[in-house]
Amino acid sequence: MKVAVLGGDVYAVSGANVESNYDNWYCNRDSDETEADFIERSITKAKSYIANYQANAGSVLFAIVPSVVLK
Repeated sequence: MKVAVLGGDVYAVSGANVESNYDNWYCNRDSDETEADFIERSITKAKSYIANYQANAGSVLFAIVPSVVLK
């Protein structure tokens, strides 16, 4: 979809309960960065954070914060 990922939050799953574990990440656009470069870098950062997050499978959920452009 080519949408920048501004960051995300991590939620712990315990049975039927889902609660914030207060882990998160963010990605700000650099002042000299094109929109296209920021989109690619923010997606790469989000994928890397999620792929490298240390948790047992199914024990966490990730909430993604996309950039919204109002027109």
